[in-house]
Amino acid sequence: MLSFRENPAANGVEPNVMKYAFLLTALVMFAFAAPARAQRGVHEHATVGLYLTEDSRSCDASPPACSDNVRVTGELGLPYYAYLCVLKGDRAGGVAGIQFAIDYDPAPQSGVDVWSWVKCTDLEFPQSGFPASGLRNVITWDFTRNCQDYEPAAGEGVTAVGGYFYLTAYSNDRLSVIPVGLPNIPDVLVTDCGAAETHIDADQLGHVGFSDDGSVTGNLPCVEITIEDKTWGGIKQSLGHD
Repeated sequence: MLSFRENPAANGVEPNVMKYAFLLTALVMFAFAAPARAQRGVHEHATVGLYLTEDSRSCDASPPACSDNVRVTGELGLPYYAYLCVLKGDRAGGVAGIQFAIDYDPAPQSGVDVWSWVKCTDLEFPQSGFPASGLRNVITWDFTRNCQDYEPAAGEGVTAVGGYFYLTAYSNDRLSVIPVGLPNIPDVLVTDCGAAETHIDADQLGHVGFSDDGSVTGNLPCVEITIEDKTWGGIKQSLGHD
């Protein structure tokens, strides 16, 4: 028995007027994606993670930068909103979609119980039963009118809020973003507004942790971008000259 309770407000009918090109592109980008490949994309430094709040915030509220001191560890027995985000995304490419899966203790009244999921995107293509543990979702923005390119702080990269879970943890557990695990699309994917995919490494996926004693901590990995020293002194040093 899954701990997910259906939220009728999160299952409204999608608007009738959506551009055919947008829908077609969304399906092509994800449902019929090519097999995973080693090459990286424009979002190679991006994190796909979660952060917690005690209050519900609108989807268009100013999202945090990855370096912000956001909450990733919660207590047992309290309700939280867990926001799913791409952080440190490439601003020039923008963010148009995310494919991901989630993991938590699926037993009711044990570990995390997810009560509902609300998307902050224009469309979604969830696996039947999502947000049950182990299942995947594909969420997309209209890349022609709603490309996500908001940068919370200069040089911090794009933060795109994909949606949020409403949940409570009853015993020690984690809610984690995990690889999708399909034979042809095993990874978490982030797509830019030019329909190019980036496969996100497992060490760039975040989780939120829950316990009463702080023994289960969350993690929001913020990958630092290494910039080579291009000063004359740095060049001379690389050539072996002091």
